[in-house]
Amino acid sequence: MINKAYNLIKDHHKSLNIPYTPQTSVISPLFQGQFNYCLDEIHWYKKYKHFTKINEEEHFQKIMPAIRLADYKKYYTANAPSPDHLAIFTISTLSGAHIGTAEQYEYYLDYAIKNMIDFLTKKAGLSIEKLKVSYFGGGMTPKEIEQSRKNEKQTLFILANKKIPADNLSPLLWKKYGLKNEQLLVDYSRDTFLTNNWYLCRGPWGYRNEIYYQLQNGHYLDIATIEFLKYTPIVEYRDGKSYCLSYKPWKQSLIIDGLGVERLALAKSDLNDIYDLPDYHKLLKLAKSKEIEAIRILHRVYTDSKGEKINSRQRKDKLKKLIRKINNLSIEEIKEILTENEKIYSNIFPELQTGTDLTLSAIKKYRLKIK
Repeated sequence: MINKAYNLIKDHHKSLNIPYTPQTSVISPLFQGQFNYCLDEIHWYKKYKHFTKINEEEHFQKIMPAIRLADYKKYYTANAPSPDHLAIFTISTLSGAHIGTAEQYEYYLDYAIKNMIDFLTKKAGLSIEKLKVSYFGGGMTPKEIEQSRKNEKQTLFILANKKIPADNLSPLLWKKYGLKNEQLLVDYSRDTFLTNNWYLCRGPWGYRNEIYYQLQNGHYLDIATIEFLKYTPIVEYRDGKSYCLSYKPWKQSLIIDGLGVERLALAKSDLNDIYDLPDYHKLLKLAKSKEIEAIRILHRVYTDSKGEKINSRQRKDKLKKLIRKINNLSIEEIKEILTENEKIYSNIFPELQTGTDLTLSAIKKYRLKIK
């Protein structure tokens, strides 16, 4: 079912004729100490060194893996199962990523919303009545939004107290293409307004729609997102750290969407849990889901490392924790899971075949070291 969902997306991409950019490594430098957890525009960073200084039109399509270690901890090791979260999953653009002028903002947002509706309903066969979309209601400050995800030990780098206007445009466009008022959900959090303060460069700020689809059991599956960014943060550097003091309109605009491939497969099925997909049935006979997801993450990371040393201490510590999660499995059992993971994703990520031996080697090395 995952491959069918993937092929639907690929066929849609062909109809739009937007150029692909190669997938980037999950050990991208844009996520220091972490593994890639979203669509990574590393090619833009290499070209411009600064996302808010892009001064020409840019467009791409991309399909790539993403790792959410926070989801792994929350849903696989804290006894809090989720029907739709995978620790490593596949994310794809749909209408693509588009950087244009500030004046092109509405055009590309309209384009993205129309494409999302057309694809989900006409090509994927989902019901428009089962969709819900969240949007930003305004009135919050960037500091309040950012503070909502911080804990007491973290330094707050977003200091801006200027209130953010409501997103009045996207609800009109969703209704233009068939949604009703009751399908639109007002929200006041980072789910619908992004305050990026990245490690290596500054990113634009702006709005986001989260798109949900109702499954057979009534649960709403977070299936896709559209980000439409139109502001640039005003930053001051203090003691080597960047503090965002306010924001202003950006000369450009960035509209980018993302669709979960496995979640699309789940939405198209008559199932209610991501691990009920037939693609994963054999894996579940081999190990527990928390062990499977740990191995799948390791498989991706060591495939992308290509045998080269991972120098980040934070990343190495995360990998060690994952390896410890599979201590009860033999090397033979781990190899069987890796081989099955290769088969599931052979159409999407054929390079995983090259990472199996690298993954086994890393696990063996760690086990010998701690004996």
